Amino acid sequence: MNILGLLTALALATGHAAAQQDPRELLEAIYSNAKAAYAERNFVEAVKNFELLKTNIPEWKDNYFNLATAHLYGGSIGQAFEVLDEVVTKYPEDAELASKYCSIIASMLNQPNDFVYPERYKSSQAMLNVCIKAVKLAPEDAQVYITLASLLTLLKEYKAAISIFDDWLLRFGHENAEATRGAKNSLTETLVRNGDYDRAFELALEVFEQDPSPENRQKVAYVRKIGWPIDLMAWEYQKESVEQMVAGYDTSNPLICKTNKQWRVAFNYSQEATLHPDKISVSLLNPETAYKTYGNPNDPVFVGPELKIYPRMYHERWIHLVNIQDAFISGHPGIIHSDCTLYTGSHHVNTDLQSFRDKETEIREIPYRAVSIIQHQTRNYYHWMLEALPKLLLLKKHLLDLQGYEDVRIIVPEKGIAGCIDATLNMPEFDSLRHRFIPYTLPTNTRYHFPKGLHVVDWIHPLDDTHQTLHKNLWSAYWPPREIHHLVRSFFHDALKSRNRFPSLSPNNHVGEIVYVSRLNTVRGFPNEAELLEYLSQRFGERLQIHTGSEEQLEQVAIFTRARVVAGTHGAGLMNYIFAQPGAALVFVPMNPLIEFCFGHIVSAMEGTHYLLTSIPGSHYHGIYETLSKSEMIVMGNTIETALEDVLSRNEGGATELDHEEL
Repeated sequence: MNILGLLTALALATGHAAAQQDPRELLEAIYSNAKAAYAERNFVEAVKNFELLKTNIPEWKDNYFNLATAHLYGGSIGQAFEVLDEVVTKYPEDAELASKYCSIIASMLNQPNDFVYPERYKSSQAMLNVCIKAVKLAPEDAQVYITLASLLTLLKEYKAAISIFDDWLLRFGHENAEATRGAKNSLTETLVRNGDYDRAFELALEVFEQDPSPENRQKVAYVRKIGWPIDLMAWEYQKESVEQMVAGYDTSNPLICKTNKQWRVAFNYSQEATLHPDKISVSLLNPETAYKTYGNPNDPVFVGPELKIYPRMYHERWIHLVNIQDAFISGHPGIIHSDCTLYTGSHHVNTDLQSFRDKETEIREIPYRAVSIIQHQTRNYYHWMLEALPKLLLLKKHLLDLQGYEDVRIIVPEKGIAGCIDATLNMPEFDSLRHRFIPYTLPTNTRYHFPKGLHVVDWIHPLDDTHQTLHKNLWSAYWPPREIHHLVRSFFHDALKSRNRFPSLSPNNHVGEIVYVSRLNTVRGFPNEAELLEYLSQRFGERLQIHTGSEEQLEQVAIFTRARVVAGTHGAGLMNYIFAQPGAALVFVPMNPLIEFCFGHIVSAMEGTHYLLTSIPGSHYHGIYETLSKSEMIVMGNTIETALEDVLSRNEGGATELDHEEL
């Protein structure tokens, strides 16, 4: 029964007992208030009104979902689950309710930046059980069946998901061409996550040939990017996808598109400043180092087969302070746009447009001059520490701390999306700025408008890339300039020193000089890592320190500050190598295929050395490494020892605190 029918029935049941106020009118008013509050993002008020409706009309099933959604967007994930559990318990045989609940769970897990850690409130198995029951209640429902497959993918049950996708295609693949292409795209994603790149590429290409949309073109680029190192086809398909997607955006809002009649993409801030000086200006922050070469042609050392593709030399990027006169940001990466021009910045063609909305969304006007540090995967430790945070440090130095800019506000990630972000922004070093923070909330459904101007710091790689390591490489978008690595290192080393927590680095102090970065029970970790750590502990004793990532932030920095050798598998924790002693070595087992060379780039930026254990089987990007044999553990131990001896010999006995001061 719909809302009008329920209200009418309630009014008839109560008759004229409430002559002074018609119950139907009262409940209609509550419903109207609930919808208005939700539209205005006043989720506390929306919850209050939907709760009143639930109390008065407990049989109105749709209202449970209204209430749960208001809880979700209000940040109360646990309460949303309670409401949804209540309605499916009350109506255990209702297939439609179970299907809706399943869809909400899949949507939450697919939007981790909007709904943070839903598994804290409901176990993965409990979420999966919701969808399994929905399928049992409606076994011929194609949509709920494919939602189950998608949920299995999100829960990293890839083989089970592939099996269901294949079964779906057999059972329902002939019914609707568009739905079938969507299913194949979802299967492609799952195949990539399972490391089946050849089949994923064939399927993505098949869908693209049937429907050459920018989204399908981008899917081909995605598969090639994950499955093949520095792949030119990936770059070309991605560039064409971005250009095609942006050109197709809606231009109906005159506030967003004041003079331009067609959306376009701008890949280079400095070129835009030359073409449109009335809209955008740039200032070069590193004129002395831009375009200079760094790296080591003789690094790394391969312990095993040498990889055919491995970048070694790089050009320093141009670092710019950018000012856009009238700007907007939208989507999780904080996509910047102005007058129907979308700026990709340092991420160039690899910009993430999945959550960008060109059509009508709520516009939140910021009545101040502002800066933004929002970018791709801000909540990831690597991207926060080496991309977002250094932009804040440069903005602080070149703008925020300057006289005349005291009114400038700072768009920062909302609290709670990552512990490393909260810990950093709570440091006393940012006490003078904290009252100027504006959290970037609900980016999928909100567009932030800066009519008084927006400043950002960003960098651009050279088109004339003589080393051919940055240009036309989708992954290089995430490799910051060399100068940035040293900036972050200095910031945290200074933070330790100001608190009298900087470790003593005596040449004869060997405690903790080897740091192993643990990835226990997570992707790209060893199933028997505990055995490996026991072996390394027995071999190196007090010289070995295990980094788990659960340490307090400055303690993590202090751990790596003592390191002469950092070891592990491919993962964000290796980024802490930048805090290690000068000339430190990095020893790690690369992925297979090795598609992301960010840690080799970090070593080059810090003028260190690294050893790639290619003799040990690697994991694909989303996978788990194979179980280590005892002989492979010995190879790792030997390589660590060799690396340590090399560092000590080159540093003539070890680093001193003076070495750090000289950086």
